Amino acid sequence: MSGLALLLAAAAVGYVSYPLLRQCSERKPGAAPAEAEEVEVGGILYESEAEWALERLLGRACAGTPTATARTSRTDLEGQIEAWVASVRDERRRTRAGRRVLCQACGKPFRPGDHYCARCGQPHPAICVHCGARYRLGDRFCTQCGAAVPGGRER
Repeated sequence: MSGLALLLAAAAVGYVSYPLLRQCSERKPGAAPAEAEEVEVGGILYESEAEWALERLLGRACAGTPTATARTSRTDLEGQIEAWVASVRDERRRTRAGRRVLCQACGKPFRPGDHYCARCGQPHPAICVHCGARYRLGDRFCTQCGAAVPGGRER
């Protein structure tokens, strides 16, 4: 019985693959192969109608009418990737902008390396006025020179 099933499977593969092999042999040398059109049957995408037919013969595909689907071109994919990368970059910029330290007097954001506000001249709230060391969250005194954090409060 298993020999008969094997013979039927081989016949099905031959039946389905014969037209494909014939197309390949009829092609001129050096000619580009024709792209197989993707088909969708019952919500499942197959690379070609021949693949769907083979799966159907083997009992692994559902019955239905195959509908051709357009392949996404490389330029379309590149455009989608570029749009995704741009959205990620924008999100990172917004996140970085949200972490900026603002001047407590006028609200202008401090740039990296600033010790004093460029607008009003107030000292940076996280940098010691006496020695230039950075304060950490919760520090009440400078760890380098021992000066009290301005305002004496925890940030």
